[in-house]
Amino acid sequence: MATAETVRGEGIGKQIIEFALQKLKQMKVEILWCDARLKATGFYQKIGFKTLGDIYEVPNVGPHKLMYIEIIKK
Repeated sequence: MATAETVRGEGIGKQIIEFALQKLKQMKVEILWCDARLKATGFYQKIGFKTLGDIYEVPNVGPHKLMYIEIIKK
């Protein structure tokens, strides 16, 4: 998922993820994960995502980190 550069910083991405987290919680999904571009890891961390593992390269895209958030805490 990504937002257009012209609207980044306006809170749209955060709203999309918060909406998804509400729906996933209703569905009893425990964890949401993503391949986060390195420059987007701060965005995900502010929402509550944690990183896991090393940096890896996604071909034709660039460096990424695996990130996740627990939706239903155990």
